[in-house]
Amino acid sequence: MEKTKKIINKTNIIFLILVVIITITTVIILQNTETSAVQSNAIQEETLKPIVSPDKIIGLVIADGNPQYDQMIANSIEKACNEKNWDILRQDCGGERGLVLSTASTFIDRNVDTLFVLAEDTETAKIIEGKADQAKVNVIFLDNSASEDASYYGIDYKYVGVLAGETLSKKAHEKLDNIDYFIMIYESDTQTNKANMLLDAENICKSKLGLNEKNCIRQKAHVDIESVKDQIIELLSKSDKSKKFAILCENDIFAKGTAEALKEQDFDRNSVVISFGCSALAKENFRSPDNSWVGSIAFFPEEYGINLIKMIEKNTKNKGQQAKTIHKLVDRSNINDIYPEKL
Repeated sequence: MEKTKKIINKTNIIFLILVVIITITTVIILQNTETSAVQSNAIQEETLKPIVSPDKIIGLVIADGNPQYDQMIANSIEKACNEKNWDILRQDCGGERGLVLSTASTFIDRNVDTLFVLAEDTETAKIIEGKADQAKVNVIFLDNSASEDASYYGIDYKYVGVLAGETLSKKAHEKLDNIDYFIMIYESDTQTNKANMLLDAENICKSKLGLNEKNCIRQKAHVDIESVKDQIIELLSKSDKSKKFAILCENDIFAKGTAEALKEQDFDRNSVVISFGCSALAKENFRSPDNSWVGSIAFFPEEYGINLIKMIEKNTKNKGQQAKTIHKLVDRSNINDIYPEKL
């Protein structure tokens, strides 16, 4: 009996020791857990700290009717805004007029500090200008102004129309003895500043090349290289190989398709092509062997961003700011001077 009591007491002591060990271990675990939780919360709070507020919020609506060129403008603006710590709300509209209007309206309702709009037509720009005026939102139009009073940065269409007409006429005289036909390849019948620019160039060519209306061909086209190429091939199939052409293309995509068609149909030596934009297509062409595509008038879309920033910083709210981009003919003789890198 005495022996049994000793065993029970010993068992109780062991049990008590185990309870104490378990209790101490539990306390340590709970303390470590609490410490980890505090550290975790501290890390989470650090991670979830809000981004520093932007200095300005900019709206950017790009019609994107000429994707390669318009995207260069948009990317330039986005880069410049990011460098200034300006937040940018950007919408590329794929050439849809309705989307240009609705997005511009949305940005105006959000009361952005400044709204940049590259619209395809003057009518769309005028509607946006009216909405922005009512909301007192600063809007700057790119390459297509709403009115003479609107803030604008971009192409000097009158000057460029004259430059294109004189350049094409000069290049045609240098390469060919005479010209049989003037061809203008354009995208839209909508009345725009760009349409007036093309007509100015056409009138100069007709005058300087001694052509009348029946020797002028206006070819409407879609902004697609293969589509334009097919159209020009069909047009050339109706002409004999002795005919000579001076061709004005609204953009570099049209010029690329036209140059390929002329070469394929063996009219390359009998034609000169001038375009507008000097996009990557043009730069690549002028670094390649000579062909009918002899020049493109550059508007330097890669510089739009930094110049628009200057406009905003100079005068953020007053309407009627006007600035024009640089215009320069780029061809095989100066491509490496103007664009030293293969851009």
